[in-house]
Amino acid sequence: MLIIPGLAYLLSVLGQDADFESLQWFSGVSQKLQEERRQAQRIIQQAKDDEKLQQANTLTAKRLQDILQEFHLLSYNLSSARIFFQSSASATPQPQPPPSSSSSVPTSTTQPVSSPAPDPTGAA
Repeated sequence: MLIIPGLAYLLSVLGQDADFESLQWFSGVSQKLQEERRQAQRIIQQAKDDEKLQQANTLTAKRLQDILQEFHLLSYNLSSARIFFQSSASATPQPQPPPSSSSSVPTSTTQPVSSPAPDPTGAA
């Protein structure tokens, strides 16, 4: 699913991470799905005489549970992708030691010995 990393990248590049968080979209949708699932389960409990209604609401509750599980996976995926695309401003830079004149890289004056290339004409 390439949409989620793309969304995380766009949120990062456009600087909209905080605005997206302020929407509280994941928690709102999750609460809505859970409420619908609870309502379907209440109907199942109340409809003990109507078998067709009970079956329909059992399927509805199962479908809502599956959607809720998929939605949580989507949330985890976006959260992981957003960590990957965090701005460099929020990352703490690692201090680098200043270059020292006493520690220089030794250079080699000897060159490797190479064997002569074979003559393509076959003459020795």
